[in-house]
Amino acid sequence: MSIFLLYELSTFSNVYLNEFDHFMKRDLKIKYYGRYVNDFILIHNDKEYLKSVIPDIFLHGGGIMCI
Repeated sequence: MSIFLLYELSTFSNVYLNEFDHFMKRDLKIKYYGRYVNDFILIHNDKEYLKSVIPDIFLHGGGIMCI
């Protein structure tokens, strides 16, 4: 994979997933959220809360998700 392709993929994902990033922080109130390209991690002190937001994340992400 070329460096140009990696840069293009990274740029595209930042543009495409910007609203998703805001949704995670603003709407779901996930304070500790990180994403690199299309992988993300959520850290929260309530495991049950994280389980409860999985359907919301899936719906907001347009079904682009693998658990």
